Amino acid sequence: MLPIETLTRIEKLVTEAAAPVFLETHKPALLIDGKVVDIEHLSEGRSRFRGQFSTSVLSEFAAYLRDHSGEVTSDLFISPDKAIAIAYLNLGDANDPGHGDWKAQLSLKETAAYAAALMACGSRFTQREMAEWAEDWAGNLTAFNGENQVPLSAAIAAIRNITIAAKKDVTNTDEDFGASRSALEQIEARGAGGMPTHFLLTTVPYTGFTVRDIKLRLSVITGDSPALKLRIVGKEQEQENILTEFKERLQEATREHVTTAVIGSFSP
Repeated sequence: MLPIETLTRIEKLVTEAAAPVFLETHKPALLIDGKVVDIEHLSEGRSRFRGQFSTSVLSEFAAYLRDHSGEVTSDLFISPDKAIAIAYLNLGDANDPGHGDWKAQLSLKETAAYAAALMACGSRFTQREMAEWAEDWAGNLTAFNGENQVPLSAAIAAIRNITIAAKKDVTNTDEDFGASRSALEQIEARGAGGMPTHFLLTTVPYTGFTVRDIKLRLSVITGDSPALKLRIVGKEQEQENILTEFKERLQEATREHVTTAVIGSFSP
C-alpha cells in the first residue's frame, strides 16, 4: 500500500497530464536545440488573424472588404487577362510591412450560356450533336443565313439534313506541240432550307454584367460523315471588352474599401 502522499502526487501528475497545455507567450515558435519549433497551437489563440476568403460573387467580395476596411488596409490586384482579383488585407507597405497572409479572392464564374459558347468554340460536332446543342440553347440563340434571320427550328432541321454535293470540271487543251489537262473539284455542303451561316447567342458573360450578342460562325467540314464547328467571331476582342467591364465594375464596387488597386499580380 502506497503512502497517501505518493497517491496524491500521482493523482496530481495524471490530472496535469490530461489538461491542455498553454504557453503564456505570444511567440508562435521557439528555438530549441538550433531548430525552430512551431508552438502556436499550444497558445490559447493564434498570434495573428490570417486566412483566405474566396467567392465567385462580386458583391460578396466587395462586402467582405467593406466589413474589414476599418481594421486593416487592403491592396487589390486585378488580373489583366482573367476575371480574377485578389485583395491582401494585411500586406502593409514598405515602411510598415505586414505578413500578407490574410487575403480575399474573387473568381467570377461564367454564366451557363457563356460557358457553353466558350466550350463550343473550336469543338468538332456531329450533325446530331450540333442540332442538340442548338436545341439546348434555343432560348439564347438567333439563327441567320447571311444577313437574313431564319427560324431556329428551320436552322436545326437543315443541320440534321446536310447534303454533300461534289462537282468536277475537267478542261482539256490540245495544241501542236503539247496538251494540258486540268481538273477542278468543288465540294459543297447544303442544308435542306434555312441552313444557317452563323448564330447570335444573347447572354450576360457573368451575373449582373451587360447583355452581349456573341456571334458564332458555323462551318461544315465535308467528308463521308460531315462535321460542324463553331467559331466566336472576334473572340479576343469580345473577351477584352468583358474584362474591361469586369475591372470597371470591380473598381467601382471596392473604391472606398481599398488603399490601392492595380492591374497585375503580386506574390507576398
